[in-house]
Amino acid sequence: MWYRIYGWKENPFSNKAGVELVGVDAEKERIKDYVVAGDICFLTGERGVGKTSLLGWLRDSLRRHSFIYIDGEEYEEVDLDYLLKKNAGFWRKYPKNAVLLIDESQGVDEDLKKLLRIYWEKGLIRSVVISQIDDKLKNFSDDIKHRIGFRVIGLGKLNSSDSVRLIKDRCKANCPFDDVAINSIVEISDGNPRRILENCERVCIEVRKKGITKYDVEKVLLDEEDKDKIEFSPMQKKIIELLKKKDMNVKEIVELTRSTEGSIGKQMSNLIQRDLIKIVSDKRPKVYGLVGKE
Repeated sequence: MWYRIYGWKENPFSNKAGVELVGVDAEKERIKDYVVAGDICFLTGERGVGKTSLLGWLRDSLRRHSFIYIDGEEYEEVDLDYLLKKNAGFWRKYPKNAVLLIDESQGVDEDLKKLLRIYWEKGLIRSVVISQIDDKLKNFSDDIKHRIGFRVIGLGKLNSSDSVRLIKDRCKANCPFDDVAINSIVEISDGNPRRILENCERVCIEVRKKGITKYDVEKVLLDEEDKDKIEFSPMQKKIIELLKKKDMNVKEIVELTRSTEGSIGKQMSNLIQRDLIKIVSDKRPKVYGLVGKE
């Protein structure tokens, strides 16, 4: 498998729910406090910021509670009474400290919305966590919104330092990216944890080498129309401008830039790796031109 190239026993960028979370320590404490207190609370945030993972962490953290997890996108109709009794054990009709977790709640039916309030008021459900993308809870009644009140937990994008920590924590001692490459992945992923992990996996699968650079990352992740976002050194810009006019060999470029063959050779190699220039003639001296130039 591809991850063995980097010394990993399994894919470290797995995006399965319930994995360790980064940058949400305050949110962890708040959602735990609300559940222990027996409240109805609301968890919101765009796709990929870790809502489902936070619910998984909550289940693992409160061992004395009975959690009933419902994926609103998977089940259109839910028999809440059946699910509660199923988790009650042999001696009880309903479970003790039952907590209802409704993920992607925009998809659940109206009957469940009514029942969760009734069961909560009767004490058959100790706490409810409603999770969805829409931060206005438009699909829930004013009655439910009133019971939620201020108990709203919003998950947002990771800042730069937490994004870097997410990557390094996953890679552990076998990090194939240099620091500049990591920063490039973070910038392209725009602080979305799921996107960060997916982009790390994509780069590793396609590059398949240790010592992954920023240029490797950009080559894999940037679309053709985004090539102008790639940063160039002043010398690289000069080389590109010269090759726009005509194809040249290294000695010609050295003379026009007043640089050394070693310096120009290094920059040319860098631009070839980024798939921006190519060898157009293998005869000595080799001639170089821009990729895509007619």
